[in-house]
This record gives sequence, C-alpha cells and structure tokens, in this order.
Amino acid sequence: MHTCGIKVDKRLRPKGGYYDIVYQNSSFGIQMTELRKYIDMENAGIVTLLSTYTVKETIDRLKQFIEKNGGTIYARIDQQAELRKAGIDIHPLEFLLFGDPHAGGKLIQENTLVALDLPLKIIAWEDEQKKVWLAYNQASYLEARHALKPDSTSPLDLDKLISKALNNDTLS
Repeated sequence: MHTCGIKVDKRLRPKGGYYDIVYQNSSFGIQMTELRKYIDMENAGIVTLLSTYTVKETIDRLKQFIEKNGGTIYARIDQQAELRKAGIDIHPLEFLLFGDPHAGGKLIQENTLVALDLPLKIIAWEDEQKKVWLAYNQASYLEARHALKPDSTSPLDLDKLISKALNNDTLS
C-alpha cells in the first residue's frame, strides 16, 4: 500500500499479532524505517524503531543531542560488555538513562510514583540480522500508568527528540 510517499506493510509477528512497518523518507533525505506494534499486549506502551546507525553511533547521537539541549545523562551502560563479564554472550546492547531534573521534578510533584519511570530510558540493540533497533516508553503509556495530566507530559514524549537526534546532521 502506497499513500503520499509512505509505504505501510503488515507482517505477522512470530509470537502473534502484527507489525505495522512504515517506510518514509525524512526531510533530510535519510530513509527512516519505523516499526510500530499493531497488536502486542506484552509490549504495550513501548515504541520500537529501526536505526540506520550502529548501536554505539545511535546512543552517541542521542547522548550528544540530549546534552546539547540541556538534558542530563545519568548513565550509559554497555550491557553487552557487562554480560560478557558474567560469561553471557549477546549482540550489542546499550542503555541510556537521562532526563531533565526540572521537568521530571514537576511530574514527581504531581505523582511520586512516576519516579519509577524517571529518569527516562532508551535502549539500542542489534538483532540476529545485524539490524539496529531502539526502544523507549510511549508518553501516553506513562501518562496513563501514573494518571498524569495530559498537558504536563510533554517532557515524556521522546518521539521528536529521537527523530531530531537520528535524522539531523547538525544535532542542534
């Protein structure tokens, strides 16, 4: 199915349900592939995207963009390296823990339990086909999970941040 330059392809998931795979050219001329879960109750509230960069490059770009825009990086964990120390071999996987204390603090004032999901987290990993993916919690999921006011949850929406960090050559 082709509509306005966007191709949508439904594919059966190995565990049931369907993926919606959306291919779209970004304004920077980079092909951006986005994987959205169509039906998948076990992963409700998780956004999963395909990256055109390696795991390290993906996390480097996100880290650089967050820092340039006033965010705080609390931790970066190379989970592949950590698991290797325990004798466990996995494909590349990195974890980024970050936030904005001012914005996050206001949400914690609204509902203390939101601190279970703050600071924010993003993971990037390489699959068996050498494709690199990243995943993070949907803002709407966190809003519903913690009964937050819709007008207060914009700091939880990572869609624009990720799009800009991974599709912008200047990273400004």
